[in-house]
Amino acid sequence: MTKDTYAEIAPNIPLSSTARQVFTYTTKEKSVDIYSIVEIPFGRQKVQGTVIRTHNRRPPYQTKGITSASSTTLTDRQVEYAQWLSENLHGGLGFTLRLFMPPTEHMPAKEKDAKKKIKPTVKTASLKKLKKTHGIYIEKDFKKRRQAVLHTAEYFAREGKQTLIIVPEVWMMHAFEKTPNITYFHGGLTPKQTSLAWHNVKNGNATSIIGTQKALFLPFKNLGIIIVEEEQHASHKLWDQYPRLHNKVGVEMLKNIYKTPIIYTTSFPSLEMHQRIKEKEISVLQNNPVKPHNTTIPLSFEDKKFNRLFPNELISNLKKWRRNKERILILYNQRGAWKTAICRKCKKPVQCKNCNASMTIHMQKKTRSLMCKQCNAKRNMPSECQHCKVGSLRFVGFGTEIVEHVLDQFPAFKKDLVRLDGQTVTKKSATKIKEIIQNSHIILGTSALFTRIDDTQFDRVVWLFPERSMRYPDYRSHENAFLMRGRLQQYIKAGRAVTIVTRFPPIIEEILTADVSDVVKKLLKERKHLKYPPFQSVVKLTLSARSAPTVIKEAEAMRKKLDKQIEKEKKNVIIRGPYQGFRPRNKGKAFAYILMRGKLEDLTDLHKKLKIDTADILPQQIL
Repeated sequence: MTKDTYAEIAPNIPLSSTARQVFTYTTKEKSVDIYSIVEIPFGRQKVQGTVIRTHNRRPPYQTKGITSASSTTLTDRQVEYAQWLSENLHGGLGFTLRLFMPPTEHMPAKEKDAKKKIKPTVKTASLKKLKKTHGIYIEKDFKKRRQAVLHTAEYFAREGKQTLIIVPEVWMMHAFEKTPNITYFHGGLTPKQTSLAWHNVKNGNATSIIGTQKALFLPFKNLGIIIVEEEQHASHKLWDQYPRLHNKVGVEMLKNIYKTPIIYTTSFPSLEMHQRIKEKEISVLQNNPVKPHNTTIPLSFEDKKFNRLFPNELISNLKKWRRNKERILILYNQRGAWKTAICRKCKKPVQCKNCNASMTIHMQKKTRSLMCKQCNAKRNMPSECQHCKVGSLRFVGFGTEIVEHVLDQFPAFKKDLVRLDGQTVTKKSATKIKEIIQNSHIILGTSALFTRIDDTQFDRVVWLFPERSMRYPDYRSHENAFLMRGRLQQYIKAGRAVTIVTRFPPIIEEILTADVSDVVKKLLKERKHLKYPPFQSVVKLTLSARSAPTVIKEAEAMRKKLDKQIEKEKKNVIIRGPYQGFRPRNKGKAFAYILMRGKLEDLTDLHKKLKIDTADILPQQIL
């Protein structure tokens, strides 16, 4: 390039999506290609940026020069994907493009690494029908499902095409570890490993790629097919950091960009897949789902000794199973000793000073402490209410620590009981967890335990009080419990039932012990009537300000603006709000939300030019 060449560069820093996204710099003597990664001065700091375009038009103001340039460039399709993300999720173009880059410490990858060629090792049957159609592979046996995934990847490798396998959580990759010719991509890799994988994918030397959401942003050379493992898992949704993207939404956009088919795999399909099968949007490649068997134990009123925590029938069964040396899994999805503490006078909970979330009570020997599940902040238990400074506190919502304490009162359980919840599981490896399970007869845990027991079988599975989560005010509560029922069935020996302990038999009988097809019809009918997914998309808009009155006022003005635009353009969109959620304040800011339902394209057109903090597609929480 000549000395008078200029580049429009998107800096990789957080900028408002409605603000200016690209800035002009002179390239001087440096050779800069479109979509190359450069370093630029921005204010008082030096930041990375992506070259969006180059030209020879001198701007009417003095420009700064590029500090350094890399030979690594993003692809056209990566930039197209980033533009779609920034429009739909309000992240800013440059800030979004950083997701698509390899680490700067190791750019580009060494040539000797990039020349490695991958040869298929498994002979497979022809799967030509997958070239033109989208399908779902329903198989309860994980080993059979994994083998089908690998055979599909091998087939496309022979065709000279790449296969992308998306998993909801990193631990699910462990089953593929001994498989040759697989490239892994996730947040736990070192910068060198990340860079090597990134460049091998771009050069076409990596044919089978398995990864978490980060793998969606790789520079694929010849993508042939996308496989979404365990599509029903809630972990496919990234909720705690940008881009807050659901993998199923992400792969649909990837499909449109690369013109590739998608295979969804599952052991127990989600409501979305049931509806798509019904409407013949996807073909069923295999149909062998988990078939749940359940028994229900309503709570007896004779167990006054233990404050009605457990019914007598459950205790009797546990004792009988223990005598038979059976291994028992008890699921209770609330860690800590108590869910929170509430003031007896003003009825407000003890809240975290950082993020305003209600704090969970934990027992440490004989003392009680508070911990925030959102930011892990800790504090001592106060003696009085932090709000009114007068009322005393009472504990509500017992957790796994209380369950463990009650079971320890029985001599038959005390020596054989181990508690494995989010507080203890994260400190141990999967191998250590399996060793603990092998040496114990009663395992009490939360859903966090599932990240370590993917192939473990139990003689008995007990699910304590699922109605606690089913009564949560969210349109997906019943579906989540419905999917959990299928998941628990996988951990119990064939032919045996999951034992459900409940205080509300009617709600359990309606959703968890009813026939699967009847439950699916019922839930889909409700979703269609209320215009929720899979019939309409949901987007939550977030606004923030320094005070609650200010943010509500701004949100109300935005709501009026949206209503006028909907009326003018005659869009079929439903809006709710503005409202404040369970955590109205966080780190000195107040938040307000607007919930919109409709076609995703219509929702994007409405909000992409608005001054909001974030737009969340299929939000994890609507409150």
